Amino acid sequence: MEVREKLNVSADAFFDTLSQSVLYDIQQALGQEVLEDQVTPGYSYLKKMKNKVGQQGNIRVTIQHFSRPSRYAAAFESAQGRNYISYEITELSKNSIEIHYEEGFEEKYQWFTELPADIRHYGTECQKKNGPDASLYGNLYPE
Repeated sequence: MEVREKLNVSADAFFDTLSQSVLYDIQQALGQEVLEDQVTPGYSYLKKMKNKVGQQGNIRVTIQHFSRPSRYAAAFESAQGRNYISYEITELSKNSIEIHYEEGFEEKYQWFTELPADIRHYGTECQKKNGPDASLYGNLYPE
């Protein structure tokens, strides 16, 4: 998904709000305060989240860009795949900006979704019967 929007706010004020949100998320995940200048490209942390069916899982958040007041991007990696978000902020005037927001998702096992539907269904049924490490030919990791 991609969105471009013009806002009547300064680039610094917008980035302040974005930065506060990121720092709060890190604080909630780590249980300690982190300062803005500590958040640099490559900075990563684990956070716990529930998936669509309510199961607890870990997500690794990696900051890709954190450049005040023009850019923020992060990747969120889980067992299902990788989500990413990006904000590019262009100052049009002192109190006017354009935001270019992008987000997306890359499945961890993209090759699986490219298989014909009947094979995907059979593979899913094998995993239901034999566990998550099962292949089309049985359990890959027998006990």
